[in-house]
Amino acid sequence: MSFSIDLMMSFCDPLELRGDSLFGVPGLLEVVRRGNVATANSIGCGIIKNPALLAFLPGISRYFLGEELLLPSVATWWCGQPS
Repeated sequence: MSFSIDLMMSFCDPLELRGDSLFGVPGLLEVVRRGNVATANSIGCGIIKNPALLAFLPGISRYFLGEELLLPSVATWWCGQPS
């Protein structure tokens, strides 16, 4: 019998990511790798929510997915680009 469990997590695995942390679920990443649990959001997916990347989201979508964003991104400018 096999089944997957969806879980919401606020913390990660202290065994693999932060050895000094008292938070998280020890061994979580190992059971995810084995396919014994499924997570709603993959470890590391929060990087795309970084506000510093907002100006680059349309380009990131075109580069990696070969398509435009389904919803328009917030108007954002990176001052390091030439006009």
